[in-house]
Amino acid sequence: MKNNFDLTPLVRQGGTPVIIRTALCVLVLAVITRLAGLDEISTGLFRGMVVGALDMVIMCSGARKALAFKDDPERGVKLLKRYRYYRIFAAGSLFVAMLKMKYHVFYVAVGFLLTHIFYILNLIFIACQLQKEEEREERSVKDGK
Repeated sequence: MKNNFDLTPLVRQGGTPVIIRTALCVLVLAVITRLAGLDEISTGLFRGMVVGALDMVIMCSGARKALAFKDDPERGVKLLKRYRYYRIFAAGSLFVAMLKMKYHVFYVAVGFLLTHIFYILNLIFIACQLQKEEEREERSVKDGK
């Protein structure tokens, strides 16, 4: 069984590079749909990207604050549960506000989901890089280099 990798440095940075990279992926899709003449879809994707980025910022700030409780994991879990409710409230209130303003929310939800899908893909990419670095370190220790 392979060793687990540590994402603590990424969380301490606030996850800013990952959030920006993820938002840019959805922004590229929004620009492509705008260039294709699909204005409603591109506007919805952009709004979904903004809501998704806000959600990821709240999540990363909660994880950063939970790092202080690494010796007392129960308090860290309680803090993360509280931040889960902040995320639900923030995204939900923005969706309700868009519905009250008579916006088409379907493409906003698609943009929101795409943001989170790209976020998961970015985390998988980071995990693979960390795993490769650990394998290189293990080989160099075994070889004596």
